[in-house]
Amino acid sequence: MPINWHARSSAIIESHELVDQDLSRANASKTALEDIRCALRGSMNRPSRPFLRKLTLLDLLDEILLGIFGHLEYNSLVHFSRPEIKALRLVCKRISDIASHLLMRVVHLNLHEESSLKRLEEVSCHPIIAKGVHAVNIRLMFYNQSFTEMENLLEHYAFEIADTVDMYERCRMWEFGSGKTSEEEAAQLLADGQDVVATLYHLLAPGERAEDLEHHALQVSETHRLYLELLQRQNLFLQGDNLYQAFGSAMARMPHARSLAFDDADMSFWAGNTQHIMTPGVDMWESLCSQMLAPLSGYHVEKHLLDSPSLRCVPRLIDAVRDAGVLLHHLDIKLLRHEDSRADRDDLDGGNGEYLTGLIGFLSACLDTSSLQSVDLDMRGDGRFTLRLKDVFNQKRSLDKLTDVFLGNWDVNYTDLAVFLRRLPTRMESFSMYNVNLLTGSWRDVLDAVREKKCGYALLKDPQGAEREGMAEEGYRRIFEDEVGHMSLAERYMSSRGSWLKNPILDQEYTLSDEEDSDEEDDTMDEE
Repeated sequence: MPINWHARSSAIIESHELVDQDLSRANASKTALEDIRCALRGSMNRPSRPFLRKLTLLDLLDEILLGIFGHLEYNSLVHFSRPEIKALRLVCKRISDIASHLLMRVVHLNLHEESSLKRLEEVSCHPIIAKGVHAVNIRLMFYNQSFTEMENLLEHYAFEIADTVDMYERCRMWEFGSGKTSEEEAAQLLADGQDVVATLYHLLAPGERAEDLEHHALQVSETHRLYLELLQRQNLFLQGDNLYQAFGSAMARMPHARSLAFDDADMSFWAGNTQHIMTPGVDMWESLCSQMLAPLSGYHVEKHLLDSPSLRCVPRLIDAVRDAGVLLHHLDIKLLRHEDSRADRDDLDGGNGEYLTGLIGFLSACLDTSSLQSVDLDMRGDGRFTLRLKDVFNQKRSLDKLTDVFLGNWDVNYTDLAVFLRRLPTRMESFSMYNVNLLTGSWRDVLDAVREKKCGYALLKDPQGAEREGMAEEGYRRIFEDEVGHMSLAERYMSSRGSWLKNPILDQEYTLSDEEDSDEEDDTMDEE
């Protein structure tokens, strides 16, 4: 019988296809079976493992290990130096990956230099370190417009150096520190410092200069030219779009960076500090020229009544963060109120009122978000003016998540404060006030209003205004200073510690003013 090769080849092909299908089904069954076996093995291994071998550190979850390693961050006051964490990364690859999240919790951004922005971008692009960043600290230090005239620059640093030399002499600062300076070296430093001050004032004086001053005149002239270049570069940097686009993108790449801090007097970067000039072996003129090229902090702007810096860049930074889809959870704002901001609130069209208008725009832009959970607002400095909470917190924006509030150095009206408290959640984690000046109303009502929020923690230090002004010192100490379990009587009342507590300001025995006491004594003498 002849063979039908066509039929035979078709049967072979069909059989191959069937075999492939059977193999595919078998492989799928095998994979499913292996998954089941792995699950069974894992479920059996977990309860039996302690009996088979001891548990080790590596058996813990990554989240638990990260929490444990996090305690190494606070071993010393110098948070940016963590030798323990660096050593921990040498243990093994897994621990190195986990501990790398702790290398950089805070990134600093200086708005006067592009290199700081590039560093932020590099950190945000790192696959491991970026996950450990929790906050970005924006240092509000700028080159000042007042120094476009060289005379203003020289006068400023003549005063600074003179103040430094005077403090060095009055406090005998050469006797302190690890490397103490001898009396002879200190005397030479004082003489050199006084010569620098005298030379600066000679350069400010009109008329012909002596030949020995020409060298220093050329130095300060070149320094001032470089300062103007830096000022122009800063203005272009802040006015362009690259800063804001790069900042928003960097924030989006760091998944845990949901906290922003704005500080115009950062102590770790206090630009303009001339103390190191009084150091043996330091060329004072070289050091002075270097200081002249540094940006100024808000402290120095306030101290010397210089032009107030523009805060228009901050709303653009906040808008860039929102455009990138980042929801901020915490804001920490520390600003020095300037003397030239003592303007009437009704005069905001120009002059000093421009600073107050800019400040309100700065704060309202930062606080116009419903995702905030914690806010620190510290308005330091000698410039006193009423900054209303309703001006900086959007009335239409929900504050349901804002459970942690700190107000420092504010002038407030009771009505404004009460309305703000009513907008906050029913239960607060913390409500703190430091050196708050109450313009209208009474502290008694403030204590009652805060108590209604059922705060887990309440702080009230150095209250000013209202009945505080007429309160006897004994009553003030008893209510606001004496601590019972690390809390004053007013703080215990505000935090609802003990339902039996009455409002301590109602106790008239401790709130008689000195004036009332003297009136009573006068009445007694009249009767006699």
